[in-house]
Amino acid sequence: MTNEILETAEKIHPALASWDILIILVFLGLSMWYAYTIGKDHIITLMTALYISAFPFFFIPGLRDWIPQVEALSPDIIILIAFGVLFFLTFYFLTRNDFFAAPIVPSLWEIAVFTILFVGLFTAVVGSLLSPDFFTPSQIVNIAFMSQEALLVWSVAPIISYMVIKGN
Repeated sequence: MTNEILETAEKIHPALASWDILIILVFLGLSMWYAYTIGKDHIITLMTALYISAFPFFFIPGLRDWIPQVEALSPDIIILIAFGVLFFLTFYFLTRNDFFAAPIVPSLWEIAVFTILFVGLFTAVVGSLLSPDFFTPSQIVNIAFMSQEALLVWSVAPIISYMVIKGN
């Protein structure tokens, strides 16, 4: 079954014959579905929660040492769980705050831009949290999301889009 999926993806385009690319595309599709259905009022809140929850993992030295180690789990899994819990808690509390209750709902193309930027930033953050021993990305994913230049672009692009896209 898994080989059939990769073979089908390779027939569509040879670059798609990698699990990490397929996972990113599925995540992009699910994020678009969420953004266009129930999440159109929360796409900015989602991006802000991502920035806030990623901040401690990048800028607090020794944070990995503070997170308790569980013998049955890899340290990378524990980091991802801690990041996921912090991300969802931050998103939950930000949605309960009226600060992000926007009087203007983004248009369809604005939702698409913000969703693509969210998926790119999310992929770059999660990829940079993982050690090379745990996850070795394909060359395309490594260049597009994991390199230092890509992390800089994915970190700055949403902020620039907030400044450029004014809303209706």
